[in-house]
Amino acid sequence: MRILVLGGGVTGLFSGHELAKAGHEVVVVEKDDRVGGLAAGFPVGEATLEKFYHHFFGGHTALFTLLEELGLSSDLVWHRARMGFFYDGRLYPFETPWDLLRFSPLPLMSRVRLGASSLLMKRISDYRTIEGESALSFLRRYTGEPACEIIWRPLLKMKFGEESDRISAAWIWNRITDRRKSAKGAQGERLGYLRGGLQKISDAAARSIQSRGGAVRLNTAVSRLLIDDGACSGAALAGGEEIRADAVLCTLPNRALTALAPGLPADYAAAISGISYQGSLCCILSLRQPLSEYYWINVASRGMPFVAVIEHTNFMPASDYGGAHLVYLGKYLANDDPLFKESEESIAKRFSADLVKMFPRFDPAKDVERFWVFRAPFTQPVFTVNYSRVMPGVKTPVRGLFLANTTQIYPESRALNSSVLLARRAASAILEPPPRP
Repeated sequence: MRILVLGGGVTGLFSGHELAKAGHEVVVVEKDDRVGGLAAGFPVGEATLEKFYHHFFGGHTALFTLLEELGLSSDLVWHRARMGFFYDGRLYPFETPWDLLRFSPLPLMSRVRLGASSLLMKRISDYRTIEGESALSFLRRYTGEPACEIIWRPLLKMKFGEESDRISAAWIWNRITDRRKSAKGAQGERLGYLRGGLQKISDAAARSIQSRGGAVRLNTAVSRLLIDDGACSGAALAGGEEIRADAVLCTLPNRALTALAPGLPADYAAAISGISYQGSLCCILSLRQPLSEYYWINVASRGMPFVAVIEHTNFMPASDYGGAHLVYLGKYLANDDPLFKESEESIAKRFSADLVKMFPRFDPAKDVERFWVFRAPFTQPVFTVNYSRVMPGVKTPVRGLFLANTTQIYPESRALNSSVLLARRAASAILEPPPRP
């Protein structure tokens, strides 16, 4: 078969890799000038740095299998990841059981209950038994009212905005239990990363497709899908060229699919368009000196414009990046948030000024060497209560047209491992023999 893949992000590339391994001709089209999507990197020193932060947990076995296939296992490294929590104007260490016991904003018994809650959650074996409950109700039941109000509610609010009260318990349960699979010890958590940057994974997957006779075409935008009589036979490109295929896999956001395919059944188009997304913004600062001793700081103080401070070079050595100390300031935002239109300079200036509230000795004028700002409107699907009832399948109502994007990873969190699992599902669905008439 000849299979056309729309989108050169990790899901599209991983799906193409699976299909090419099975002996099929794969053509991937990507509108940007490099592959990788939300995991794409840009050069800093001798390595690449992702536009949006990433790391791996110990249970991400599907990803590790893929790294083996792509010849990248030797680049996989594990490091201690120091965690902090910024609340009510104060930064607390938040990585070991002893840190939790010393977290004074919570009453002592609430600290004990919070520490035990993830062990109790691990007993849940089927997310469907809890997906009808909201995340906040679930967290209140397991961790107690004080922990819910001081820790969980602010974090969910900053991630999902006005949708935070509607998030399914299944999503937060998966996120908490997935994290428990990471290697932990008395010194805290260990997380994984790929030395040199995750761009290596996307580039290797693209080479895998090409080495098996496929193609990866960059700077190539699709104008419409070729749909006739309920079947998809390829796509028309922005320049007028048509690419014919036996199957088309769309890895773009749902609204992009409906824009490219006016021939979709109206009820299906309305259903997938009704799934909400949050957007993401990352302001990355290159500093002359370290900001803190932490890799990841969750920010739960009112008035702060970002939800997390991720000091990447407290995880990977600054020497990999020409000696630069690299810090992500991450924020989730609604698709129509004014920050999507605000200048990069204005965002970097405002975020840097607020960072001083956390680190009074930080001086933006002296400490910031340069900055980058990246924004994406469709990054985090809003997994509402009973989301499995509305989650689209890989197969669409149009013959020969398949869909694989982050709206289908539920209850998993957005991560490369989830993309590998989804890519396998998509490849299996495409290669499944058609039903007998």
